[in-house]
Amino acid sequence: MNTKLNMLKCLAITAGLLTISNSAQALIIDFNGLADSSIGESAWNTLMFTADGTHTTSSGDAFLSITGTNGSDSYAYMDSKNAGLGVCGTLSDPTKADQSFSGSTTNLCNPSSDDNVTNHSGTPETLHFVFAANVVIESIWLNNNHDGDKSLLDDYVSVDGSPTQLTNGGYKLDSVLDLGLLLDAGTSFDVGFYDNLSACGGNYDNCEFYVSKIEFSSVPEPSTVALLGLGLAGIGFSRRKER
Repeated sequence: MNTKLNMLKCLAITAGLLTISNSAQALIIDFNGLADSSIGESAWNTLMFTADGTHTTSSGDAFLSITGTNGSDSYAYMDSKNAGLGVCGTLSDPTKADQSFSGSTTNLCNPSSDDNVTNHSGTPETLHFVFAANVVIESIWLNNNHDGDKSLLDDYVSVDGSPTQLTNGGYKLDSVLDLGLLLDAGTSFDVGFYDNLSACGGNYDNCEFYVSKIEFSSVPEPSTVALLGLGLAGIGFSRRKER
């Protein structure tokens, strides 16, 4: 009886540790907040973050790399004043690319209206997210705080090439996509403008958006899973031996 209780306790502890480990790995990067603070209004050939969500300019430290496109090379753009991450095709001063401007609200995009994810001269803009390891993209937050009806409720965005309707949010509120999407290391996850005028209520401004935040969880390494499996197998072996 004691052996059975001990085994159940070990299983409960192991499950608890797994739960704690997985929840500790979940991370949210708040582009909206960073654009209004430490990174500021800025444009990036590649916007990069380390595994703990810290912004970096060193490709050797990058765990998450983000680029923007409108059919040609563009910038991942951090727009301030309660916006977040968008795409800019051309800068008014290209020498200011790849620099943080802490607290700045000065728009660098030319035209300034092209700093979100929109239809740029007939070409839909897209943001590419690439991780250096396997992750689960839990959720992504979007907003349209600067344009159109300032809401994305019932509008569409393109998620990995598929039209996706946003069923929550509202006026000056984020729309949240809960994804639970497993992404292999080096594979891009794309969020882009959905180029369908009727889906935008006849006005593309209604479907323009910024990415406010992204939440992701690291996938445990196979060696970690194997060790946990060996531990559980050891508990079972010990139980059989004591019978």
